[in-house]
Amino acid sequence: METQVICPIIHGNGDTEETLMRNLQAAFIAVEKAGDALRMCRPHGRNYYPVDGLLEKAVAQHQERDRKLVEVGESLMLEMRAITTRLSA
Repeated sequence: METQVICPIIHGNGDTEETLMRNLQAAFIAVEKAGDALRMCRPHGRNYYPVDGLLEKAVAQHQERDRKLVEVGESLMLEMRAITTRLSA
């Protein structure tokens, strides 16, 4: 699925390219760190075994969270690429 990203228009009354890129990069790094932290708390069977089927539900929930973080990171990257592409055109 391709994500459409709405990009800012760089002009004299708005933020500079540098400010926009710095903020987007900071957000991207934060999402990457969140992904690292999420991977550290992935479900382990020893925490769910007393209830049948609970581990599978926890794994599915964990995978969905990871998918959402990946999606946000990709969206931020697309916006950064669009800004640099627009400026180099």
